[in-house]
Amino acid sequence: PQTRLGLLIARINQYQERVMTSNRKLKRRNHTVNRSYLQRFADGNGRLTRVELPGDKHVPISVTDATVIKNFYVLSLPDGTETDLAEDAFGIVEAAAAEAIRSVVDHKTWPIPPKVREDIAGWAALQYLRGPWVRQLGREIAEEFSGVGVSVKDGNGEQIVLKMPAEGLTELTGSSLQFQLIQHQLPVVAEMLYKRDWILTYYQRKNLATSDAPVVLLPSEDHLDILGVGVADAGEIYVPLDRHVGLSMANAGTGDIRISGVVKTALYSNDAMAKNARKYLFHHPEDDPLRGLELPEPRARELANPTQVGGLIEHLFE
Repeated sequence: PQTRLGLLIARINQYQERVMTSNRKLKRRNHTVNRSYLQRFADGNGRLTRVELPGDKHVPISVTDATVIKNFYVLSLPDGTETDLAEDAFGIVEAAAAEAIRSVVDHKTWPIPPKVREDIAGWAALQYLRGPWVRQLGREIAEEFSGVGVSVKDGNGEQIVLKMPAEGLTELTGSSLQFQLIQHQLPVVAEMLYKRDWILTYYQRKNLATSDAPVVLLPSEDHLDILGVGVADAGEIYVPLDRHVGLSMANAGTGDIRISGVVKTALYSNDAMAKNARKYLFHHPEDDPLRGLELPEPRARELANPTQVGGLIEHLFE
């Protein structure tokens, strides 16, 4: 799945040339989850119900305002100017995905055409990599490096302490590094999603919620709790495509499957989404998909324990 992803990356690479030839007003209200996707969970007026964790605040919100962080994708250039090219570049993938989602959700196209699969895989990969949690994780790692340092074992089994100058903190927690991550990892992650078995679950009576982190990585049954879950080793990767259609990407060798959703699968999916949310869940104003679930507290940190940093870094020496 390279065509549109390659175009996106090419446009990010050319941001310096673009900013020199454009004097238009920058888009500073940046959506971390795109509007066309959120519209799938909204009413006819574009309204959602936003649930703030741990679930005691329910407020109506427009898809225009949901998940907006000011200047989140505005990049400062070396010459002191700014560019919002990322917003335009992301739009390439978002527009293709909107059409692909219509195909499998509204028209129930089957089997899944390769182009539709490419476009949904590319969007899910981008959504996974573009979120605020990525910068938060970088910040936590950088803080450990710039403080007392991180103790790791090198290739010879000797314990060493890695430290970072305090001035390196900003470099590891800003938009520039996240864009570099997207440039390098987007095609890789999209291909891994593309190659998995896709299970589409269609609901008639039950409804699904989404969140500020809609791509959920679930561990395999034999996964060790002390290890994080990545795209490569996740037992299941779940993302709801619509309030009535969920997509699970597995690696069990079943091939693509379409099934009818039941109460149990809806509860499982909505519970997984709630546990993956960082601060907000979203659903249709007339739905109540979170009923009966125990919602977690907002997730303030990505690393449960600072000692996890050492384990992450040790892989670099293996």
